[in-house]
Amino acid sequence: MNGPRGVLLACLLSLLTFASGVAGRQAVRFEVSVTAPDRSAGGDVEDASLTGALAQALIDVGLPALRASDYAAPCGDGCVGVLVQRLADQRFLIEVRASAEAVRAELELGPASPFDVAHALAIQVEMLADRLLQRRKLRARRARPKTADAATPGAASC
Repeated sequence: MNGPRGVLLACLLSLLTFASGVAGRQAVRFEVSVTAPDRSAGGDVEDASLTGALAQALIDVGLPALRASDYAAPCGDGCVGVLVQRLADQRFLIEVRASAEAVRAELELGPASPFDVAHALAIQVEMLADRLLQRRKLRARRARPKTADAATPGAASC
């Protein structure tokens, strides 16, 4: 199948196939917020329906997610913040944040149903979260001090 529908189908199938990535490595909670420009208010407002659909798409693949507005506590260590900004009709800026670190990507889709949009965004969120969590894991590994045995000359080796 070619065209936007084929791409969305392929993305959805890859999400279902590789969904264990983030969830299998680390227990995290996703707090989701989608905003869209509101010309009348002169800023951005939450797109509640797309926020809910994206949270549900993440839940469907086994990732604990909820709308950021539904959770009172701030997003802490066990949390990944997801902010999606609708830049144009089918163009989005996706930011995935954990603590002070963030990764971003733009996604432009062709004509698609709200279901397809939510699932394409979920795929991007999962890929960005994987990249962010891998980067944090690598940084933590580098920050660990080396063991004393390895640095001691003449240490016994088996």
